[in-house]
Amino acid sequence: MTGAKVLPETLQKGEGITISAEHKGETKEFSAEKLIVSVGRQANTEGIGLENTDIVVEKGFIQANAFGQTKESHIYAIGDVIGGLQLAHVASHEGILAVEHIAGETSSPIDYSLVSKCIYSSPEIASVGYTENEAKEKGFDVKVGKFSFRAIGKALVYGEKMVL
Repeated sequence: MTGAKVLPETLQKGEGITISAEHKGETKEFSAEKLIVSVGRQANTEGIGLENTDIVVEKGFIQANAFGQTKESHIYAIGDVIGGLQLAHVASHEGILAVEHIAGETSSPIDYSLVSKCIYSSPEIASVGYTENEAKEKGFDVKVGKFSFRAIGKALVYGEKMVL
């Protein structure tokens, strides 16, 4: 059985949690002290009732401050729906930051330039910090260095060849 099936079955049986992937684009009215809403795997702001709020949506993304707080101070948005770095570990941290802000705890906003980004390809690609252009725009004196992929020990061991 795959992990995609094991986790939902475990949660439903052992924890009594109901999981539904069938409710898309519905509007539900309810009251709650705390609420977490997941809108999907892509930024999707259509059909979630934003027309009844002061929440601002620009270019398909919900506008939020550094703590995820929207124009409706009691509504927070995180993850793909706010744009920016659309990575699971970033959304997780944004969620923690939002909850801390709601709880009145002192937190520092995320410095997105320090977030590691990776692509699980062959060969793998990773980055952290500014791009060359971003660094130049910020006034840094940029020096570019290049290193041969073929000189990396792991690449040699696995017989990898980087074609540019």
